[in-house]
Amino acid sequence: NKWKSVRLLLQDCLEVCTIISSERPINYLQSMGNMLEKNAAKGSVAIEASKLILQGLNHSSGFEDLTADVVSLSLTEMAINLLSDDASKHAKNFPQLSSLREYLDFGNGSVVEKCCEAISDFFKDHGNEEREVSKPGLFGQLEAVRLVAYQCDCCLDVPMKEIRYSLEEKGIDLCKECYNNGKRFAHKKKFDKNVDVIINGKTVGGETKLSCEDFGRLEPVRVRERMEISVEQPPRKQSAVSEETMDEDED
Repeated sequence: NKWKSVRLLLQDCLEVCTIISSERPINYLQSMGNMLEKNAAKGSVAIEASKLILQGLNHSSGFEDLTADVVSLSLTEMAINLLSDDASKHAKNFPQLSSLREYLDFGNGSVVEKCCEAISDFFKDHGNEEREVSKPGLFGQLEAVRLVAYQCDCCLDVPMKEIRYSLEEKGIDLCKECYNNGKRFAHKKKFDKNVDVIINGKTVGGETKLSCEDFGRLEPVRVRERMEISVEQPPRKQSAVSEETMDEDED
């Protein structure tokens, strides 16, 4: 039976792709890009598999059981696309939430039920903040490989590395050198709230300048760098460096 063979092949394919996309999301994205370059397919396994499953639902039994797998893979591909640095490049080649409507509108109650369960399970699985450290989740892995560059608001150095000194309420970040220079100035002015900090001959901030009092509230934050991680090598937990530690370093 043709459709039985198709179903068995799809079952194995979806199982493998789900594992790879969840545990190696960046590798999966690169593979999709390679497929596009070679014009092998749309670039999305979920889209191609979904086409066959929807046809199979009308021709043979057993395809209902593949609904949850293809919905889960579709959501995973959406997450990879949205959270990757190349999101705009690949957007049109990945599933959209609207593509799941075909299953929700399907006349088979079992298909609708499995679709809803798959959506619910996906967010339960990947929204759990208490996952074991040795098994970083999909979103944790994608976040770990994203690169965020911070620029010093005084000397304009970018990207700042290792430590930045931040006052979130004013949106100000300083590099270590500018922080040390500003700290000496603010200390001389006894952290007076009526005196603007001057670093290298200029004030810091936009319309609302950074005062000496504000300077005392700058907090050291360790800058996260791009990391290539795997399930066997989870990302190290990042923590803010205490003021006490930074003062000891300066001494």
